[in-house]
Amino acid sequence: DGLLDTREPVGRSLGREAIGEAQLVLAPALAVDRSGGRLGQGGGSYDRALGRTTATVLAVVFDAEVLDAVPVEPHDRRVDGALTPGGGIMRFAGAVP
Repeated sequence: DGLLDTREPVGRSLGREAIGEAQLVLAPALAVDRSGGRLGQGGGSYDRALGRTTATVLAVVFDAEVLDAVPVEPHDRRVDGALTPGGGIMRFAGAVP
């Protein structure tokens, strides 16, 4: 188990390229907007990883973290929707070209 007894995956690491084979990716975010903008922690690592997949990408956020707008940069990868505790799965129309 991990920090504070959180469960962690077991088994072999799939490596960075495995994301290209995924059908669904759950990505952490500080906030998302209703057009699919995702606010991360500023390092760009998730944007780079998400650029290697055509999978559906859902940001995992609390309900209050779904906003009307978040700041986005040209390199930011938009998400297809959000997964929230109260709203379940929210799809963003036209989020990913």
